[in-house]
Amino acid sequence: MNDVRITTIDALQPKAREGTTIVCIQTDAGVTGYGPAGRTAGPVARGVIHALDHARLPQLGLIGKDPLAIGVHHHNMFYAYRQRARHMQVLSAIDIALWDLAGKLLGQPVHRLLGGPFRTELPLYSHCGGGDQFDRVAWRDRAQELTGGERGFRAFKVDIHHPLTSRCSSR
Repeated sequence: MNDVRITTIDALQPKAREGTTIVCIQTDAGVTGYGPAGRTAGPVARGVIHALDHARLPQLGLIGKDPLAIGVHHHNMFYAYRQRARHMQVLSAIDIALWDLAGKLLGQPVHRLLGGPFRTELPLYSHCGGGDQFDRVAWRDRAQELTGGERGFRAFKVDIHHPLTSRCSSR
């Protein structure tokens, strides 16, 4: 696997997912990795990719390099630019695509490459809206109603911003 090299990096905009850009990294081993660049426009993403390979700093370019040197590539890309800049989504997509490639090249799921599963189960929560959020009895009853549901949710996200804002502004 040490002799595998990155041959091309491109940004694709699938017609089926209009408005979404996907970074595609290909290797000379015929293995391809993909990473989502969110709503970054294709031309913008391709511009960022082009800038990496034509930068004044040769370590930024990825063509011809080992796709498994993810930590080195991450360091070089993310410390070369301001962290709030527009191209961070593209660099993140490249990072994700490199991990996708590594999993495929090594025949392992990415979670194993990142240290293994942290959990075997993931607790889910639901959103709980409505009701008088300042009435304890009403919220106790609402909590019993929600946790007794058939879906088995034991936790709920409650957005209290609007009630607090209205209560504070009415004083």
